[in-house]
Amino acid sequence: MKKKTGLLSLVVVGLLAFSQGSVSVASAAEMEVMDYTPLKIDNNLTVKKFSDGRIEPIENAKSLTEKQQDEVLSEMGYTEKESEELSEAEKVYLITEGGVKVKVTQSEMVHKYFDLSGKEHIITPENEAEINKIKEADLKKIKGDKFSTSAMGSVNDGTFSGTSSIHYMGKTANGREYKYSYRTHFNWSNIPWITLSDRVAHAFQSHTSAIGSKADFFYRSANGNWHDGEFSNIDQSQILGTIGSVRLIPIKEQYGTLYTEVRIPEAHGGGTGSFANSYAHSYTEVPFAISLGSVSITGTGLGDFWSWRSNFTIGQWD
Repeated sequence: MKKKTGLLSLVVVGLLAFSQGSVSVASAAEMEVMDYTPLKIDNNLTVKKFSDGRIEPIENAKSLTEKQQDEVLSEMGYTEKESEELSEAEKVYLITEGGVKVKVTQSEMVHKYFDLSGKEHIITPENEAEINKIKEADLKKIKGDKFSTSAMGSVNDGTFSGTSSIHYMGKTANGREYKYSYRTHFNWSNIPWITLSDRVAHAFQSHTSAIGSKADFFYRSANGNWHDGEFSNIDQSQILGTIGSVRLIPIKEQYGTLYTEVRIPEAHGGGTGSFANSYAHSYTEVPFAISLGSVSITGTGLGDFWSWRSNFTIGQWD
């Protein structure tokens, strides 16, 4: 009987310990949920703002007025100018996702041109004129003798721009990982000479794991209205990054964003987070071949290739 009583006591003690442990975990989760301040946007909208700067996701973001959307985005870290540059669809997505915009340091962009012979040229202010002549000669071979640069302006007309941004979305339920959304943005402010399949990509650190990706593409028609386009493919097969394919339109204004939600172990908090960004603009129907490594992207093909790097402090948003 004594042995049975002892065994029963151990079982009871074990159950109590397990129960207490469960209560502790639940309490930690509840503390995370309760760690916010109600923030009044106007008389009709109050949102939750967490102590780490995040805004709680708003499911009905599409039904908000433009002023309400801009106010919420301001609380998420967007300047008035940045909000003005966002389309309606982008605003809705960002507010629905929630979180807070992270301070990012972006390296100087490197612009390369891969010519018809396969040679790689790094474009600098010193050799720009020389590379432009090579470009023009290649374009005439590709497009034929009827191709004229005078009809479309300078070869290096500055119509492309690229940048990046990050959203911090809190920690996972068990508190062991940070949740981030990495974004690589591109913009064409004039009609590209070649409108074929381009590729936008980002590659992250080995300790970073991807959860999922999406992409947005927008273009402005001749009547001034913005329209939703789409990426033809999003390749998520590589462990260290994501590659998106988008076919440009022979139109003046178009831009897009590749998004990837990632997780970073809490042990790396306070360290430098980093991801590489690139955009490949192909001059032929064969798109650039993109290879991803740890915070590195290489491309081979015929056309322009832009690359840069984005750094931030893990676990901090300002």
